Amino acid sequence: RLGIVVYSTLSAVECPLQYDAGALLRCIEGMVYTGGWTNTLQGLLDAGAELQAHSDSSRIRAIEVITDGRAQLFPNDPFTTVYARQAAEREKARGVIVLAIGVGSGIDAEELEAMASEPKAKHWTTMGSFDSLSQLSEAMSGSCVPEIPDSWDSSPSPEASPSPTPYPSASPSGSPSPTPRPSASPSPRLGLSPSPSGACVDSAPYDVMLVVDRSGSIGRSNWEEVVKYMKDRVRRTAFTDASGIRLGIVVYSTLSAVECPLQYDAGALLRCIEGMVYTGGWTNTLQGLLDAGAELQAHSDSSRIRAIEVITDGRAQLFPNDPFTTVYARQAAEREKARGVIVLAIGVGSGIDAEELEAMASEPKAKHWTTMGSFDSLSQLSEAMSGSCVPEIPDSWDSSPSPEASPSPTPYPSASPSGSPSPTPRPSASPSPRLGLSPSPSGACVDSAPYDVMLVVDRSGSIGRSNWEEVVKYMKDRVRRTAFTDASGIRLGIVVY
Repeated sequence: RLGIVVYSTLSAVECPLQYDAGALLRCIEGMVYTGGWTNTLQGLLDAGAELQAHSDSSRIRAIEVITDGRAQLFPNDPFTTVYARQAAEREKARGVIVLAIGVGSGIDAEELEAMASEPKAKHWTTMGSFDSLSQLSEAMSGSCVPEIPDSWDSSPSPEASPSPTPYPSASPSGSPSPTPRPSASPSPRLGLSPSPSGACVDSAPYDVMLVVDRSGSIGRSNWEEVVKYMKDRVRRTAFTDASGIRLGIVVYSTLSAVECPLQYDAGALLRCIEGMVYTGGWTNTLQGLLDAGAELQAHSDSSRIRAIEVITDGRAQLFPNDPFTTVYARQAAEREKARGVIVLAIGVGSGIDAEELEAMASEPKAKHWTTMGSFDSLSQLSEAMSGSCVPEIPDSWDSSPSPEASPSPTPYPSASPSGSPSPTPRPSASPSPRLGLSPSPSGACVDSAPYDVMLVVDRSGSIGRSNWEEVVKYMKDRVRRTAFTDASGIRLGIVVY
């Protein structure tokens, strides 16, 4: 099976893990080149989450990263590469094979080698130009498992890579002022007709993704209140089986992850919440929305009521005075609403951006966004929302923010990749064991387990549109050359970033 993640500043599972070559080719055909920074980190996280949700250790699992540069989210960013390496280490510790392929003159060989599995010579390489990708696809298609051929061109092209094109010059300025929350004005419950007793009539089952901020401005004590809220939401939800209510949780700061996949097992959800770690960081509401939307798209459909509930204490931003991420967050919310997903936006504390919250929320606005003065009010909100046919904001709610100032966000730790050993050069031709599989004299695989591969594909600004076309050709060629059979055989998915 094969899946594809594509990434630049943002990352998304564009093609979920599958074995349908036709569907994969249509998925690749629909990809759009975006430009942007090189968020290899989020690409790895998204690929790992896809494998964790849809594969297991009975299968060979691999993540193949294709990039033309060092992981970075702003000029001279020393942090994202550190996190990308850590994300790769986490996947390797789970038994996932990580391959790292660098293309062009802007690669970071040290980063590629650090991410790659052992033996290094089989799992990282460089190529001078993007048109070499087709040759790599051909060479790799003959292997029992995805790995780098023993001998490969490692001479980067002398052609200079263009500077990354980060965000467009969009700005939220000019947006209308937010509509104040009414004190008490009953409105229809999203088309459902409540009975006199308040019970729901003809209500469809619903799926809810909580998108929960754990950025530095929240602080550890307030994070404990958020954890209590999540647990309370689980305990108050009337779970039955797969046909009833389901809930999942995305947590985010600078990074985002689907910590608890969409499910109806209250015990599993509570254990998942118990295992969450407070990280601090910036407020990447955008990626949180994208991850929640992807989870709903993969595991829900329009026969069910679908909702995304964002809980945040501040404006979406990835660097000081960032004017862009809030624009993208609003656009991501609009995309989900266009798919029929209900978006609720809940702001807590004194650092909220009421305009952003209202812009993200579904209509009627009064039912789908609110503010609270303090984090300990979350428990009351949980109680009020649990009595509704669908998730929505109570008609009357405290909208007075707490006067307490929010601390500045704690972005990345002061880790640095300096001091790492120099990368091991690629050997010209030194055969090594194929990851424990014993090839027969003819090269056929003996006792090979089926495998799942996530391609993690860079589409940042430094690649350029013409090179992107070569990357698209490579992905299509990988699909065409893969011997797909059924769900028990090879599967592939794609993350683009």
